[in-house]
Amino acid sequence: MASNYFARSMHTIASIDLEEVQEIVRALVALRAQGATVFVSGNGGSQALAQHLVLHLRNNGIRAYDVTADNAWLTATSNDYEYDQVAERFPYIRLLGCNQQASKPGYAVFVISGSGDSTNVVTALSVAKNFGLRRLALLGFGGGRAKDYAEAAVVLDSTECGPVEDAHLVIVHALNEMLKP
Repeated sequence: MASNYFARSMHTIASIDLEEVQEIVRALVALRAQGATVFVSGNGGSQALAQHLVLHLRNNGIRAYDVTADNAWLTATSNDYEYDQVAERFPYIRLLGCNQQASKPGYAVFVISGSGDSTNVVTALSVAKNFGLRRLALLGFGGGRAKDYAEAAVVLDSTECGPVEDAHLVIVHALNEMLKP
């Protein structure tokens, strides 16, 4: 049973398109050179991976924030509105949208999503696009709707959450290695 899972995860990891990873690295290197800020988000297991990515980005000289790390704000917003509207109300993105700097290079949204179809993830990319922010993504399930909003994305075809999250973790660690100065 476990060997079957490992085989499926290894197959998903082997399917990672290295050129897509390189495209994300090039974007992150450019953002680092600009002194940019990267806002990272996901849901569930992907949120845990987002937090992990933030650590590696910071360790490699990129200012990065986990936009859903503020649990009090997240639960209050989800309660007062709908969870799907959380991305529209991300304080960082909304502040940038009202800021003259938002139209200039130096800000990016990086989402991680197993399905690529979570409404809040798609909305985060859509709002970022409307504000002129860079948009990066790690996506599974063929990319879902999020693929259409991302400028640079690693898209996995697997439709199984566990192997997709395993592959995303491998990519997060590869990004860490590739970003080292």
